[in-house]
Formats: sequence, C-alpha cells, structure tokens
Amino acid sequence: MKIKKYLSICLFVLCFISFATLIIVIFTGCSNENLQINNYNINILFDDNNKSLKCNQTINYVNNTDTTLNFICFHLYPNAFREDSASPPVSLANQFKAYPNGISYGYVTINQVKINNIKSENNNSFENSNPTYNEVASLINQKKINNNEFFIGGEDQNILFVVLQNSIYPSETVKIEIDFQVKMPNVNHRFGYGNNTVNIANFYPIACVFNNGDFDKSLYHYNGDPFFSDLSNYNISLTIPKEYVVANTGEKTSESENDVTKTYILEAKNVRDFAIVLSKDFKLISEKVGDTKINYYYFSDANYSESLNTSIKALKFFNKTIGEYPYSTLSVVEANFVHGGMEFPNLVYISNDITDKNLYQQVIVHEIAHQWWYNIVGNSAFSYGWLDEGLTEYSTALFYENHDEYEIKKQNIINNAYSSYSLFVQIYEKVYGEVDTSMNRDLDEYNSEQEYVHMAYVKGMLLFDSLREILGEKKFIKCLQNYFEEYKFKNVTPDNLIASFEKTTKTNLKSYFDAWINGNVILLK
Repeated sequence: MKIKKYLSICLFVLCFISFATLIIVIFTGCSNENLQINNYNINILFDDNNKSLKCNQTINYVNNTDTTLNFICFHLYPNAFREDSASPPVSLANQFKAYPNGISYGYVTINQVKINNIKSENNNSFENSNPTYNEVASLINQKKINNNEFFIGGEDQNILFVVLQNSIYPSETVKIEIDFQVKMPNVNHRFGYGNNTVNIANFYPIACVFNNGDFDKSLYHYNGDPFFSDLSNYNISLTIPKEYVVANTGEKTSESENDVTKTYILEAKNVRDFAIVLSKDFKLISEKVGDTKINYYYFSDANYSESLNTSIKALKFFNKTIGEYPYSTLSVVEANFVHGGMEFPNLVYISNDITDKNLYQQVIVHEIAHQWWYNIVGNSAFSYGWLDEGLTEYSTALFYENHDEYEIKKQNIINNAYSSYSLFVQIYEKVYGEVDTSMNRDLDEYNSEQEYVHMAYVKGMLLFDSLREILGEKKFIKCLQNYFEEYKFKNVTPDNLIASFEKTTKTNLKSYFDAWINGNVILLK
C-alpha cells in the first residue's frame, strides 16, 4: 500500500510539473527570450587616422526557417558607398549636404571566412553573380559550387554568400567567423564620419532574412531605409582612442584602458541591428524613466535640457499608449547626418543641421516612436516603408495631441499633410500626366525621394488618421496596443497589421486598407 501511495504521489507531482511547464510555455511562448536567435560577437578596432575598422565577427546562426539551408547570405551595406557602386547611397539632390568636403568612398573587404572553425575558400568564379536560393542549391548539387566556399555577389557586390560544409536543418545552428575590414567614407550619413561624429552603423555583415523561400537580398537605396533584419543578440568589443566618447545600442558592461586606447564591452539582446556613434565633442546628460536610462549625447544643441525632456516625455507616452519599452537604455544622439534623423535599436540620430528648435524636438519624438515601429515590431523597410513610417508619423501626431505645451498641434500636422499630399499629386499629374499613389512598393520602384516620402510618411499617416475617425479613438488605440503585443519581437507584413486590426475591432477592414494601399482612395480635405 505504501508503494502504491508513493507511486501515486510521484505521478501527481509529475503531472503537476508537466501542467505547470505547459502553462509556462503557453504564457511565455511569445517572449523572444525563449526563441533561439542569432548571436553576433564582434571585435572592432577603430583606426582614427585612416577612419577604418578592423573587425573579427563570429555569428552563431540559427536556422529558424522551415527549410534545410546549405548556404547563408549576409548584407554588405558598406559596399554601397564604394566608388563604382551601381546604387549610390545619396541622391543627387542631397550630395552637397552629405559630402560637404567632397565625394568620399567607403567599402568592406572580406579577408577570411571560417565555418565551424574550418577555413572557407573564396570561389572567385561566382563573384558579382546574384543567384536565387534554388539556383545556388542546384549549383551545389552539380558540384559547380563546393561546400565550405564563399563569394561576394548580389546585384551590386552587396551580398556575401557563405556555402556551408553541411546543410543545417530547422533549429540547427552553425558558427561562421568572418574577418573583415571597413573603410569609412567622409559623409554625413548612417555610415561614415563628419566633422563632429563618426557614425558606425550598417557596417558589418548581417544575415539576410529568409523570406518566401529565399534570402531577402534587397539592394541599398537612397530612398528610405533599405534594411530588413531579424532579432539577434550582440556582444561587441570596441577599441578606440581615449579621447572619444561612445554612444551605442545596448549597454556598456565593462571598460579598460591604456595610455592610448579604451576598450568597451557592449551588449544588447533582442535587437535588429547594432549601431555606434563616436565623438570627441560629446557632452552627456541622462535621466532614468522606470527601468530605462535615457542618454542624450550632444555637441552643439543649445537646448539640450529641452531635448532630454522631450525624449523623456516621448518614452513615457509611448510606454503608456502603445506598450512598455523592453530595454534598459535609450540613447538620443546629435550627429552629423544628411537627413532629419535615423532610428537604430536603443539609439537614434538627430541631425545637427536642424536649426529650428520645434522641428528638432519633433524629430526626436518621431525617431523614438520608431523603437516600437521598426525595432520591436519589425518589417521590411525596403518593401513596406509605409508600415513603420506611417505608424511612426501618426504616433508622433498622437504625442503632440496629448502634449499641449508644445507649439505643434496634431490637427495642424494632419492639415499640412493633406495640403502637402494634394499639392504633390497635382504637380506630378501636370508633369507626368499621371501619378502612382500605391504604397506597397520596393524603394527602387519610387521615381524620387519626394514620391517615397509622400506615399510612406504622408499618406501612411493620413491612412491611420482616417481609420481612427472611423473606429473612434479608444478602439483605434486598442488596435495599436494589440498589434504591438501580438507582433513584438517579430517581423510583419501589411496583412499581419490588417488581420490584427480586424481581430481587435471585429470588423472587415481589408477593403479599407486595400483602397489606400493600392492607390484607389481619393483624398479630399
């Protein structure tokens, strides 16, 4: 009897543990902490004299697809800045502003690749080719490409193809080590150095997203933000001259120095990419908001206290209105940058060229909103620019609607957007006879930066404002919150957003979105 009783107790305990485990899985299954994601370990040595980076990168790549992979692709974004680039990173209209000291070039050189500690051979015969996934698989089967080889291809030397020794099945991992050097251009851009800051972003080989049966190898383009990446963990060792101050994605976990250099260990988890800004001129002010430390790095901003205060208000507002910011740091950085601002995980650029104080504050709010719509909820900014930019613009308008202390009014933002959009359409129709107002377009399908801005930013914002008028404020905000909660730490498409909004409102919204996205809606205001 005692044995039976003991067995019964054991069975009960085992069942309870199994049930508790199931509950934990159910309620934490959407948390990215339980997913296998790529891990990047990058050692960076910054040469200030040559404005170059000497890097060694190890990525523990996880096959999170449902496909057996026999090769992996990496974006080589710095090659867009090289002299003979087919897709220059700056439009003619912005060249002088971006290159105030004259045209300058940059590039990345891949010195060596190792797969699971075994040196990979460079297959020169496939340089500058752009095969699809199935074509590469076929070439491997035909022994025209061997296992454990690499080559640089893509549309414009923008993709590193790494052919594995052995295929990896779903959920399996492979270690890939890449030794590379980066020459930085003298340009006020995401990647490059200006008179005050060294902007080190999009500089390393980053794994392409596997999407619809192939790696997304989208080309760099001056329209919009031509990036798309999966969440990953980063561990960075950065060695720089002692006189530089560092702003970065994630946290500084340790620091050491000698007579000449400093070395920082930087860590970030569950972020889409990693960015660093260096400056000898930086001043820093910080404040804690809940569990997040906001850092404001500046060198010429006379309104630095107001800039930090706006950053604080923006973080608090989006935490309350959309969902909690899940990171411990947020750095807002005044930088030499050709456009108004740029978003990276835990870090945003604000251009020092902005002289209007109100506009400077508005850019801060916009770029911080991108932490929700780009980093946490991710999408292809190359194919669906309006998805993050439209939501970010409208989130910025919501901020001003709820902060009367600023001179910027939400209704003025909307009215100006209608006027700007209407004028743009009228001018385009007069010049070209017709205008394409569709929104689901790749960046290289837009005829100009102005066309892209009006479809992604302006029309995107008007789409969401019109939807709010239809649904009502409470239901619309609930849509944003549910969409964020359902898709945080994931990649989305417009169909995901539409489905989420429909589920929240219990309303068929597809025809509404289709009319806007396909360009059929006529805007009258």
